Amino acid sequence: MSISNLLRTGRNGVLANQAAMNTTGHNIANANTEGYARRRVTMGPLTTTDRGLFNGASRAGQGTGVTIDDFSRLRDQMTQRASWEAQAGYGFGQEEARLMGALEAVFPQGPGSFDNVLDDFWNGWGDLADNPLDEGVRATLLNRAEALTGTFNKVDKEMTRYREQATDALRGGVDTVNGLLDDIAELNEQIRTAKTNGTEDFTAMDKRDGLIRELSTFGPVRVNQDGNRLSIKLGGMTVVDDATTVPLRVDDTDTPPTLSFGSTGVDFTDRSRTSGKLGAWMRSVEVVEEHRAVLDDLAAGLARAVNEVHADGEGLDGTAGNFFDDPGTITAGTLRLDANVAGSPRNIAASADGTPGNSDTALDIGRLRTANVTGSGKTAEGALTDLVSSIGSRVNQATQFAEQQRGVIDYLDSIEEGTSGVNMDEEVTNLIKYQQSYAASARVIETAQRMFDTLLSL
Repeated sequence: MSISNLLRTGRNGVLANQAAMNTTGHNIANANTEGYARRRVTMGPLTTTDRGLFNGASRAGQGTGVTIDDFSRLRDQMTQRASWEAQAGYGFGQEEARLMGALEAVFPQGPGSFDNVLDDFWNGWGDLADNPLDEGVRATLLNRAEALTGTFNKVDKEMTRYREQATDALRGGVDTVNGLLDDIAELNEQIRTAKTNGTEDFTAMDKRDGLIRELSTFGPVRVNQDGNRLSIKLGGMTVVDDATTVPLRVDDTDTPPTLSFGSTGVDFTDRSRTSGKLGAWMRSVEVVEEHRAVLDDLAAGLARAVNEVHADGEGLDGTAGNFFDDPGTITAGTLRLDANVAGSPRNIAASADGTPGNSDTALDIGRLRTANVTGSGKTAEGALTDLVSSIGSRVNQATQFAEQQRGVIDYLDSIEEGTSGVNMDEEVTNLIKYQQSYAASARVIETAQRMFDTLLSL
């Protein structure tokens, strides 16, 4: 090996190990940076094929040191994609549990609860049957009936407010998703431009992975990378194709609202447990309307069953008529006492034939407690119990599912951390190793310099 090759070998070693130390130091500095994927330098030997006075045919192919073969960013793509899928499930479970918990709070337990108010209403008819001429008992029954209609009205109003909150969350979530899509597309362009210029923008790649992870909580994502081109599908629809995006749009003019992909005419229809926050918000609006329909059926069935018996009875001043107002369509939000009864306890029918002391009508209405009065063939108390139980069951299931998905995410993150995370012990060891190699390469240069000095002194 010629002295010039010896110098070249030392110089290559110094430069390569300096680059390796810079990379190692960069890893150490970003050990606590969220979303950072550690960098790795891969070295390879250099071999010369030059021929000349000091490097003849017999010596061609001898080494000239080391070079940097590759700068890479370490990621476990399989684990990363599995984590993105789990994020969608976690996002759905977390939001469904939160929203269903808010809906469950509309039906509190204990004194003053819906079932207690309904129970008091039935008991009031029993008290009236025992004391048909007692105006105090009648006044108490009237108060309990007003409490019942007020509870129906309040719950209906709370359901409306809950639906509006879920719709607002959907609109806000769509704005966030569209912002993420734009940011990812911008990073795609930045990464592609850097690669075209012969470099890799690893920092932009880290940011993009973080944005995709955030996006995956809103819905099921599929990422496809073909060379410099990266595309993302959300709910089966391509929403990012390199630097081009397809934004989501919400149409809340109808109930429930619809969610579509730009002007494509394609709707986001996924409501499964892996449909992310978007699916949870859409499903929550649908669930509240389903439960509102059950509540409306209960209000209408109860009112008409009571009216049918009450209309055939008589109050203290004669024929009573309806107990509840019946405008034709009765809902939980419109349930009211009939004008003849409201504020006039004497018009409550207890007697079936007008005979003082007769309480057959009050007894018959009291027996409706165990009658199937709803369109679904259930008692009023049974329908209410099933309604509250259904909401509570959804809360429990959503909470358990979110916890399961959180466990999956934590497990996958721990695996990915082993690949992309910075291990301080390993990095410090590498730093020492590269520093020693750097020092040794410098000694090679020093030795070549002395050889030159010796030749020049001859």
